[in-house]
Amino acid sequence: MSARIVGWEEYKRLFQIPGTTFDWHILAEGDSWFHFGFTPAIGQPRNLLDPLEFNKSTVIASVALSGDTIQHISQPSANPSLLEAMGYRKWNLILVSAGGNDLIDALSGSYTIKGTTIEILQPAAAASHFMDYINTIALESLLDHIENYYRQFSELRNSEGNGINKDTNIVVHCYDYITARNAPAVLIGKKLGPWAYKAFMKHKIPSSQWAYITDYLFERLAERLLRLANKLPNVVVVNTLNTLHAAEPDAKGDSNDWANEIHPNSGGYTKLANKKISPKLALLL
Repeated sequence: MSARIVGWEEYKRLFQIPGTTFDWHILAEGDSWFHFGFTPAIGQPRNLLDPLEFNKSTVIASVALSGDTIQHISQPSANPSLLEAMGYRKWNLILVSAGGNDLIDALSGSYTIKGTTIEILQPAAAASHFMDYINTIALESLLDHIENYYRQFSELRNSEGNGINKDTNIVVHCYDYITARNAPAVLIGKKLGPWAYKAFMKHKIPSSQWAYITDYLFERLAERLLRLANKLPNVVVVNTLNTLHAAEPDAKGDSNDWANEIHPNSGGYTKLANKKISPKLALLL
């Protein structure tokens, strides 16, 4: 059965209604893959939470926000709802979708670390390999930064509410291989992005190299996220790479399992949920 997904304030109001009960209570934090999403199919899954399946009644309290980064999520002063939720009750699981926007922002040159802007793409006049277009120092700095903020998130879990959730599993997912293309997300008529496409065009990187670069970057992000399970207590990471059918490079809208450049469509989210996320949650609950 599907979960009931509510925002944080709605979750608190929900349990003021007599007789409201659920077997499992899950907290979700993250980016647009957990927020409303940008899928074009009305009435179909909007994000990765919608198609998750459980064998008991489940409510998911979501504090996710489209465009959010693990850098922002893990800063206590910037995220009062998360702090309140962490100490509000003992959760059965805490789901996290984060790191993808950190990478995309660094790809676009709009990411800062300790006040310094980093950009992981660079022009290369006489490139002989796709790696020539990647600033490896900036990339390693970004990945270290993402790991450090996941560590901070774990510490928030351990400390808030006198450590009531220190033994609660944090479940993190990787992403999947995007296709850099001129396919922006559309929200209430407003276009957002495309992100990788614009970054590649800015640096005049040949389109023949785009897939090699994005595949490498998302593999490196997944590699770093997967390491968290061995470095942080009660953290489980689900490898979702190579699950979705990649979009066609020339498609400017919905294509295969993708709604736009960086967001799956309803079918894509359902595939990720059915093949990777729901089975892992069933083992943990």
